[in-house]
Amino acid sequence: MKTHEFLKREWLQMLILIVPFVFVVLFWSKFPDKIPTEWNLRGEVEGYSSKASGLLLLPVLNLVVCGLFFVLPKIDPRKKNYSLFRGPYKAIRLLITVFIASVFFVLALVGLGYELNVSSLSYYGVILLFLVMGNYIGNVRPNWFLGIRTPWTLDNPDVWRKTHRMAGRLWVISSMLMLLLGILVRGRLFVVLFFGYIIGLVALIPAAYSYLLFRKSAE
Repeated sequence: MKTHEFLKREWLQMLILIVPFVFVVLFWSKFPDKIPTEWNLRGEVEGYSSKASGLLLLPVLNLVVCGLFFVLPKIDPRKKNYSLFRGPYKAIRLLITVFIASVFFVLALVGLGYELNVSSLSYYGVILLFLVMGNYIGNVRPNWFLGIRTPWTLDNPDVWRKTHRMAGRLWVISSMLMLLLGILVRGRLFVVLFFGYIIGLVALIPAAYSYLLFRKSAE
């Protein structure tokens, strides 16, 4: 693909990747030498990083992750399947880029002295990530790098399809419920519910469902 065609197709992705670096250049002198980069579950700062690593780690990581999204389809043994979900793949790639860039700006604003509840923003950011991703994950086709890759989904395309469609609905519904609970529940209870949501609803239930589907198909 020619460079101008690539930029025309991926201009938004490239813009989101570049903006954090521009922000760092413009406001470099306003940042302190040490920037908070670690918080505990109560939202208290527990660790600092140097200005360079604190500001550049996430933008560079975003570049690397985005680059992997472009490279992986070329080396995946099931690379032919990527043409079957090109739209959802691009949407998920963009979503991950936006998420990492958002985390960067939260940390950068805190470094500039703005008082933000980093823990709460992190929880809600992850919930929104899976809420949006749930709308696309059901259309992801079998591959080795993206999706719910259990031994049973990778072995059986039908199990893969049904698992991802169920997971997509589950992620959307449970994420909306978590956003509602965020209004009604505060403090430690919300943290417990959040980790239950991530471990149970986002990860374990889809994995268990794929196993049950596989067993049923083998009978």
